[in-house]
Amino acid sequence: MIAERQITGALIKTIHQPGSITEVYFDNATSTVHEVKCLRNNRCKTYSFPLSQFPEKRNEYQLTH
Repeated sequence: MIAERQITGALIKTIHQPGSITEVYFDNATSTVHEVKCLRNNRCKTYSFPLSQFPEKRNEYQLTH
């Protein structure tokens, strides 16, 4: 999905929702989590935040580990 973007890191999770797809990546080199949210009509936005904020997002991503 994000071939044209320059996001580095490992894919953690892909979240499929009725109106969007979100991909979550973790960049180990910078300890940064990147969230790429794509809506209909090829509208995408990338959000980045430090790993320290990840526990707050964990429930949103529905991760168990």
